[in-house]
Amino acid sequence: MGASPGDRNRSNPATENAHRQWLPLIPDLHLSLIVLVALVLCGMTAGYTSGLLGIGGGIFIVPILRLSVGIPLRIAIGTRSLPLLISPLFSTMQHAYPGHVDLRGVLARL
Repeated sequence: MGASPGDRNRSNPATENAHRQWLPLIPDLHLSLIVLVALVLCGMTAGYTSGLLGIGGGIFIVPILRLSVGIPLRIAIGTRSLPLLISPLFSTMQHAYPGHVDLRGVLARL
């Protein structure tokens, strides 16, 4: 016996609880399209300004996330710190592919 089309749109409480269990620190943000567009524009402005001034964009991004959206400070700092991990990782992979990185030396230093 198949499920009716209306059953597919209903949320499963067990699935929602499992999802919340894996992501306990992420706040439940219900952002409108206007707020999302404003955040994207703020991010672009912060990137342009930080590139122009030669400083890190976190000085702009963290207060914007904290004050405009209400994200807790620790999550705002962590959100800003994630690109600091990803960007060097991809750069290292690009240099390692043609053989410009001594992988034995890298592993010895870990």
